[in-house]
Amino acid sequence: MTAVPLEEALERRAAADAVGAAVAAWSVVMLALTMATVATIALPDRPSAALVALVGAALIASPVLMLPIPARAIWVRVLFAATSILGLVVFTVVCSSGVHAGDPAPGYAVTLGSAAFVAINTSVTWRTTTIFAIPALYAVTIVVPIVFVVVPAHAQWVFDLFTAITAATLVVIVVVLRASRKRAQAAFDAMTQIRASVERGAQQDQLEARASAIVHDTVLNELAVLATTPPGQLRPEVRRQLESTLSQLSREDWLLGASASAKPAHSAFDAVIERCRLRGLEVTVSGERELVTALAPDVASQLFLAVEQCLANVLKHSGRTEAEVVVLGSPDEVSIMVIDDGVGFTEPSEPGDRIGLRASVRARLEELGGTAQVWSTPGAGTSVVLTVPAVA
Repeated sequence: MTAVPLEEALERRAAADAVGAAVAAWSVVMLALTMATVATIALPDRPSAALVALVGAALIASPVLMLPIPARAIWVRVLFAATSILGLVVFTVVCSSGVHAGDPAPGYAVTLGSAAFVAINTSVTWRTTTIFAIPALYAVTIVVPIVFVVVPAHAQWVFDLFTAITAATLVVIVVVLRASRKRAQAAFDAMTQIRASVERGAQQDQLEARASAIVHDTVLNELAVLATTPPGQLRPEVRRQLESTLSQLSREDWLLGASASAKPAHSAFDAVIERCRLRGLEVTVSGERELVTALAPDVASQLFLAVEQCLANVLKHSGRTEAEVVVLGSPDEVSIMVIDDGVGFTEPSEPGDRIGLRASVRARLEELGGTAQVWSTPGAGTSVVLTVPAVA
């Protein structure tokens, strides 16, 4: 079966549902006209027979009540099918005994009632029953007149062409509609697989970007510290920092940042400032430090890592060993400014392979719904404003 575009498949599926409802509606209208004809013209002198014919026609149309029912249990379908067959028997017997007495059965009224019986039952059950149900329904319209009219009255049976054409047409409609629904389902399945593949790819890219940022923040920064450390035994604070970094990277959940998010916000923020001071950077903290307590643990963890990267960039690129960190914000968002009076830079000329600002700062905050703004002028220092939502 040839695949079709998703939009076309959706249109075909909607058309299938519309056709099924239209067939049922057409059948009910046709049966209603037959009822009116029988009641007002064919049986004018037999009001009781006309009333019984109307009851039989209503029973034929009873499966229409199943249309708004989402779940159609097998016993429900069997019950309505049996009711409709009973209505066909009543309708056929009454009409054949009064409309064309002595003439070959089933007569025009029985023909319309039989065609309506096939169409109504098909349109209601075509989604859940086999295609062979339609010939079975048509067979019922043949057996009922023979058993209840022709045999008892010794009348001649006449082939019902109109009901036969109705049944054949419904077979074609059901085959086409089921093929359309099958193609629509295939398109849905293909779209689901594509969406899942895209989501897996996006998650993989996100993990790779996060791993690159963490490695940059830990391994590369520690190597930079070692490069500036005088030969000889490491200072105790540098050793402790290296041991902490190695412990973090040796954990199975290091990429998820579980260990970082486990610390209270104040403690984690102070730890970031202390690590940067151990590397030789003099950091002055001011502003509303209590605002960091409003942050969700995962948001605080990523924000503090971005702050640490900004401070590491000050030590690496500004030519200064002093930086200022200012915490400010509102109930809706928290901002942290990292300021230095170093050599500055022109951001558009920043090398494309420098991942510090791109991956360790901007990508982190964008993932949280935050922003990173940089103001820098050569010879006039740099200011970076990191903003994240205060409420998770």
